Amino acid sequence: MSLIKVFNFTTCLMVMAGALSLAVAEESLTYTTIILVGVITSYFWVEEKKVFYLSERLKTPLTIIYLLFAFLDMSLFSRSFVMTLAHLLLLIQLTKLLGKKSDGDYFQIYLISLALLIVAAVITVELYFFFFFIGVVIFGSVALALFQIKRQAPSENLPPGTFLGATICPAISVLIFTTFLFFLVPRIGFGFLQRNFKGPSLTSGFSEEVELGAIGSIKEGYEVVMRIKPGKTAKRLPEARLWRGIALTDYDGGKWRVDSNKIKRVRANKKGVITLKEVDGQNLYWEEVILNPMDSKVIFVPYQTSYIQSDLPIIEVDNTSSLFGPGPHYRGREYSIYLLPGEEKQTFLAGGEESCLRLSHPFTRVRELASKITQGTHDPWEKGKRIEAYLKNNFGYTLKLTQSRGLDPVEDFLFNRKKGHCEFFASAMVIMLRSLNIPARVVNGFLVEEWNDFGGYYLVREKDAHSWVEAYIAGKGWIVFDPTPPQAGFWLRDTLFPLVYQLYDYLELNWDSYVVAYNIWDQRRMVQSLLDTQNRLLVWTETQLRALVDHISRVEFSTSIFLLTSLILFVFGLLYRACRLPFSLKRHPGVTKFYLRLLSILARKGISKERHLTPWEFAQQVIDEKGDKFACVGLITQRYYQSRYGGYRLSQNDLKQIDDLLKGLVTL
Repeated sequence: MSLIKVFNFTTCLMVMAGALSLAVAEESLTYTTIILVGVITSYFWVEEKKVFYLSERLKTPLTIIYLLFAFLDMSLFSRSFVMTLAHLLLLIQLTKLLGKKSDGDYFQIYLISLALLIVAAVITVELYFFFFFIGVVIFGSVALALFQIKRQAPSENLPPGTFLGATICPAISVLIFTTFLFFLVPRIGFGFLQRNFKGPSLTSGFSEEVELGAIGSIKEGYEVVMRIKPGKTAKRLPEARLWRGIALTDYDGGKWRVDSNKIKRVRANKKGVITLKEVDGQNLYWEEVILNPMDSKVIFVPYQTSYIQSDLPIIEVDNTSSLFGPGPHYRGREYSIYLLPGEEKQTFLAGGEESCLRLSHPFTRVRELASKITQGTHDPWEKGKRIEAYLKNNFGYTLKLTQSRGLDPVEDFLFNRKKGHCEFFASAMVIMLRSLNIPARVVNGFLVEEWNDFGGYYLVREKDAHSWVEAYIAGKGWIVFDPTPPQAGFWLRDTLFPLVYQLYDYLELNWDSYVVAYNIWDQRRMVQSLLDTQNRLLVWTETQLRALVDHISRVEFSTSIFLLTSLILFVFGLLYRACRLPFSLKRHPGVTKFYLRLLSILARKGISKERHLTPWEFAQQVIDEKGDKFACVGLITQRYYQSRYGGYRLSQNDLKQIDDLLKGLVTL
């Protein structure tokens, strides 16, 4: 295969890896398209077919246009100096790709790719950055090595396959060394220039408020919100579970809010454990929660949670049993929960029922409907079950929102549309219960059911956000009702390669745990683990050496010397084989010697090689200036290239021929 083709292809791959890392990090389809079109044009039409080159005359006007675009980008679009500079570098790189390139242009292209990768590292912490980083390192190492050969070797032939292996070896060494540095010096940044490049949209997900009456189509978000790892003794549960977030009590005719209720602060003990309710610890099982960054300070827990262990000094509990941290989880949160297994029909036995009877207006039609559904029973729990069944069996689930003007969203849902999402079902049931003088409230949280077989944990996404009902039943406490019918949704990832998505998420979890969140405490644990391993290794080595000495003392001296010598030779043989790189480009002494002899002879004749010239360029210069009688310089240089770069082993006849040519050159 042609050296030039491989060089151009590798260069394009490096450019794509660096530029796409930036485009994907800022989630820009525009720049992704520009990159793909520019690289494909450069490879096929500029380098391969050579039918198109960007004129040198156009570069100055393009530079002015780029500067104007940078001003607009800074003022209107990205509004970030770092991103504006990155976009400007990207455009400059594409301009160089589409024009005739000098050696300096190639180096600038490589440096820009590295700069774009660094910017991407600043604005994202996602797993895909790792793959782009690997691509830039490997493709960059190969491209630089091929670039050096292309500068010096006139041949169009690709170096031996072992050469490509030798170029990838330094790349792997760089990765290993970089990994060592990373774990030696913990990361202190966390995407401090991270921005939101998406426009506003209706997306399913957790909210601390419920707003009814919006018009449009809600998009199901598939971003991961949290992961839940059961303890060693716990396993996947057969049914989905409700994880409680926040209870909403005040309804104003279109929006549910939290009442300005009392807050109680619960402090953690010395072990970081916060007690929600005292129970017998023998029957508890625990789960570890890994919460992704979110703009909310709600602590999510399942029902029957008794203890929470985390790095939080306090947790706030309101009079609806909702739990809050001291601030939003901008950097994510990790905590463990301890709970009693059992039916999730009850909250933490808190009060607050007095605030859960208020209605924004009489809701006469709703009261009449609720009375009709619950006719014949005086049991509040039975009334709740009947209303729950009525909504599940007579209404449909949809994410497409419509609204009749002049009507309360709940009344419009019950008497006109009869379709909605979980917030409408929960709101309707709460209003119906309150109209019957039964305290009730809307609860927002998550319905946890997706299981990852690779990591053995639950996966919670934005689309799993859910609303349900808690009703206060005298003598029983707060009881959970879920009037939303089963969703008939279709998720592509549930049907196509689910194991692939589970594996990727498992890798992403480890990336977040051991790379993104790596800190000084993790470093200390790692160093301590290495020291423990070292101590065990030293003890094992000492034991083996003592056993070897005891064994040697039992055999004859000559036999001991023979065994020891054989062992030393064997070890040196292994080291020699390990250190010897058959694919390396070693400087053959014979090759260097005859070429240095050629340069010495020419220097005595007043012909000196300038440092910026390659051997082949120097040979052509000598022949052009001195004529065909110096053609032997070209033949000797050709042999030099064949032996040093082409893997050609010179025979005795070749060496004799070179010696004769050098002797003839002396006589000229």
